[in-house]
Amino acid sequence: MRSTHSSLEAGAPIFFAAHVLLDGLAHLADSHPKRAKLFESIGLVCFGVAIITEILAYTHSRRNDTLSSQQDKKQTEKTAAMQRETQTLVDSTQQLKTDAQIAHTDAEGFKAKIGDSNARAKHAEAQVASANAASKDALTPLAGRRWTSFWVGDVSTLTLGIFRPELLLKA
Repeated sequence: MRSTHSSLEAGAPIFFAAHVLLDGLAHLADSHPKRAKLFESIGLVCFGVAIITEILAYTHSRRNDTLSSQQDKKQTEKTAAMQRETQTLVDSTQQLKTDAQIAHTDAEGFKAKIGDSNARAKHAEAQVASANAASKDALTPLAGRRWTSFWVGDVSTLTLGIFRPELLLKA
C-alpha cells in the first residue's frame, strides 16, 4: 500500500515535468506544425496521466491515513493493556513481598515458641526422671513382698483395702 502510494506520488511530478517539457518543445517547433502537434498531443497525454496519478495518490493517501490511525489506535490499546498488566504484576509482587514478611515474622515467632517448648519438655523430662528415681527408691524396701486387695462395705461405699497377709498371720 505504501509502495503504491510512493510510486504514484513520484510519478505525478515526472509526468507534469514531461508535460511542461513537451509543451515547451511544441512552442519551439512552431516552424514544423506536425512536430508541434505531436509534442502537444504527447504533452496532453502526460498531463492527463499526471492528473490521474495525483487522484490515485490522494485516495491512497487517505487510505494510508486511515490505516495509520487504526494501527495507532491498536498500539495505544496494546500499550494501555500492557501498562495495566504491568501494574497488576507490580501489585501482585508487592503483595507477595508483604506475605513473605508476615510469614517470616510468624516463623520467627514459631521458632521462639519451639525453643520455649523444648526447654519446658527438658524440664518435664528431668522431673519425670527425678520422680522415677524417687519412686524406685520408695519401692525398693517393698520389693519381693506380696500384697492382696479386698473390698469392704457395700457397693455404695466401696473402700479398697490393701493388706499384707503375712502380717495377719503373725497376729
